[in-house]
Amino acid sequence: MMMMMSHNHQTMMNHEDIKERLHVMRRQEDSQYYCSDYFKYALSTRNNIGNSSPIDPVCRAKMTQWCYQVIDFIQFSRETVSIAMDYLDRFICSGCPRAEQVKNCRKEYQLASMTALFMAIKINEPIMIDMVMLTELSKGIYTKEDFAKMETDMLSGLNWRVSGPTPQSFVAHLLALIQYQQQQQQQQQQQQQYDQNSCTTNNRESFSPSELQKIFDISLYQIELSVGEHKLMTQKPSAVAIASIWNCIEEYYNEADDGTPSIFHRQLLDVISSIESIQIDKEQFLDIKETLTKLYRNGSGTMQMRPTSSATNSGPYSQYQHNDQGQQQTDPSPRSSVPSSQTQHHVPCTKADKNNCSPICVSKRDLFSNNNK
Repeated sequence: MMMMMSHNHQTMMNHEDIKERLHVMRRQEDSQYYCSDYFKYALSTRNNIGNSSPIDPVCRAKMTQWCYQVIDFIQFSRETVSIAMDYLDRFICSGCPRAEQVKNCRKEYQLASMTALFMAIKINEPIMIDMVMLTELSKGIYTKEDFAKMETDMLSGLNWRVSGPTPQSFVAHLLALIQYQQQQQQQQQQQQQYDQNSCTTNNRESFSPSELQKIFDISLYQIELSVGEHKLMTQKPSAVAIASIWNCIEEYYNEADDGTPSIFHRQLLDVISSIESIQIDKEQFLDIKETLTKLYRNGSGTMQMRPTSSATNSGPYSQYQHNDQGQQQTDPSPRSSVPSSQTQHHVPCTKADKNNCSPICVSKRDLFSNNNK
């Protein structure tokens, strides 16, 4: 009896711990981890002084694609690209002198983008890459000293804030709460059935583990496609995460015949409403939802989905679930929601390798062909 009480208490605390993490992540994205649309300034500068070098949204989209190519080749987590672009965007919005240079020079922007990916890998992946590899990837355009100086300047511009929330981490936490809510409802139903000597159950009031995994995978795929999208760069990670989950439920679990939200939509809304810090602007939400839908429908021609179920970890909820003995399986970090396949070797890259070395050529080839697989 004491062991059972301890296990129930632990489960309840785990549920509260997930909600507390969400509160912290919401405070982060509202206080320090946000950016503005710096392209408006860059475009106005080009119009006013005739500067043809300032960056534009196409530059950002191309560098995002190149980052995915590198990450996929090394088999690291694609969430690392989200983190890298977050570093880049917030640095450029910092207003420091080096950020102003990056804003007005495409060569500097390319250097900052590559450095942001290097930083994200170093901080979040199990194995870091060497700066020598970065110089090779740039075909010698940038030196180790260039990358080292840019890293120092970026960390200073970011005030060393490099642990913000990602849409992927919001998805993992929200789905964990939905799973917890469904488990609680099932337990209540089982108790009621036991009291009434009934064996009837309603299985369609909860997702199966495979369905939850499917929602997780497709939500993440929408987010991955959205990272390079200019329209979404200023949106809060929590809003993007909620819209991606909503799209999945809408795609596979239709609304009721009378147009009301499905039971699964209501469960998501219940989870969101239980977290006071999450507020949704309806018009903004619908815009995000529509943009994600378009990206997902056209995604196969841009970047293939890489299911997390095939990666090293068992799934998105392993850090919140309990094993058969009631022992909690935890991950100390709320950030690493997407497992990566570890590698013990450097990516080969030489100046003669025209397909994989230089981000400059990123617009001249099909980045996501299956040639490297």
